[in-house]
Amino acid sequence: ILSRKPINYTGLDKPDAIFIMTDDGLAKVKNLIEDDTMIISDDILTVAAKNISSKPFSKKVGKRSAVLSAISYWISQTNIIPQEAFKEAIKPHKHADLLIKAIETPL
Repeated sequence: ILSRKPINYTGLDKPDAIFIMTDDGLAKVKNLIEDDTMIISDDILTVAAKNISSKPFSKKVGKRSAVLSAISYWISQTNIIPQEAFKEAIKPHKHADLLIKAIETPL
């Protein structure tokens, strides 16, 4: 959940976007997918939906960084926040160099 305001509830009944990297993840969110839900998935999955972008996230950056790469891709497609702000938010992490490399790796 991205918000400029405090987030008091982390459950969602109708997400705008869903990131799916594994079959287990698909099983957990399948009932939340609606016609207007944007889906960003790893290309190793078969997801039947209208608004889907399937990319080789895990092949390009590895399983551990796949969702981070997917979020970066989504940000670049929607301009929901500046890509530089996303990178700045990652910089304090102890593995910032690896994480930034993952979001900058071209798909």
